[in-house]
Amino acid sequence: MASLLAGVNYKLNAPATLGTVFNDKKDAIYSNELGGFAQLSKNFKDNRIKLQASGRVDYMQRFDPTFSPRASVVFLLGEKKQHSVRLSAQIGYRFPALIDQFSNVPAVGATTLGGFYSDALALNLVRRMADGSNSVNMYIQNSVNSYFATGDSSVLVKPIVKNIEPEKLSAFEIGYRTFLLEKLETDVSFYYSNYQNLIITQQYIGALNQKDEINAQYIKDPQKTLIYRMAVNSRVPATAYGVSIALNYYINKNLTLLGNYNYNQMVQNNDFLKQDFIAAFNTPKNKFNIGINGVRIKKYLGFSSNFRWVDQIDFKEYNKEGIVNAYYNLDLMISYSLPKYKTMFKIGGSNVTNQRYTQSIGAPTIGAMYYFSILFDELIK
Repeated sequence: MASLLAGVNYKLNAPATLGTVFNDKKDAIYSNELGGFAQLSKNFKDNRIKLQASGRVDYMQRFDPTFSPRASVVFLLGEKKQHSVRLSAQIGYRFPALIDQFSNVPAVGATTLGGFYSDALALNLVRRMADGSNSVNMYIQNSVNSYFATGDSSVLVKPIVKNIEPEKLSAFEIGYRTFLLEKLETDVSFYYSNYQNLIITQQYIGALNQKDEINAQYIKDPQKTLIYRMAVNSRVPATAYGVSIALNYYINKNLTLLGNYNYNQMVQNNDFLKQDFIAAFNTPKNKFNIGINGVRIKKYLGFSSNFRWVDQIDFKEYNKEGIVNAYYNLDLMISYSLPKYKTMFKIGGSNVTNQRYTQSIGAPTIGAMYYFSILFDELIK
């Protein structure tokens, strides 16, 4: 028998920053979002083949509706169905965030503006000419750097200014899960993603006073120019891929060793980099976890521990960039159950060694957190 699942959602965003973050000092910003989905699932061959197909329609104010299809299949193999192979493919869309659409952050050395043509026009980055036509009045920063290095003004490039649009993601994933010697559970997966109209940030050089018309001679004076950042769609496709490996070794019914590793990489070709795009793919390339869980090690006593390591990130986002250092931390927990009273006591901590770390540029450091809890649950035995 097939099963059908459907749903809808609605969301209203109404930020009020008074012009400090968004361009809402004069006119309030409202953004309505509406979405709906349907998912159909059916099993075949004694539940050894599981098919699933879904479709989702989304609408965000100021953009055309999008349709996102997805399909997946899982094959269960082996006498005990101990092996599984899964395949999935999907097309999805990501609407520009409010910060991409309406940003208004004038800062020392750089100004971040919204992603619409009208925003560039308001700051004289696109000039309205006497004949009624428009002319781009800024240069891509990388081309300015090349001009300063070579003295050749022919290398200067003006961007193509358009309204920001939703980005499109086409993704494929394949995975395999199995038990080896009935004790070692292994799960391996690989994904590949292709981005079109990737929402990124591009940097420009324009007039500081937001009035003058610029040229090669004008931008030689740093006192007259300013860096501008704008959320745009990349005209150059980008791809990302990754691998994840998870291993669980069941020593006995009470003790389990755990481990997993993840690798993620975005491919940015020379055409992408020449446009001075900031992809904001702020994902660590490598990270892993190693741990051990114990359940009823001695009657009602249990514990868990996990060591985590995360690779450094070359962080880039809007007006923030720099290296986020690699970090590691250790989590520990001890539990004791009282089945007669349906109660469990837990004491533990996250990052118990207080190895302070940060996950992005400008974010606060994260230290240790310790806790004690009492859980009442009818299912505790």
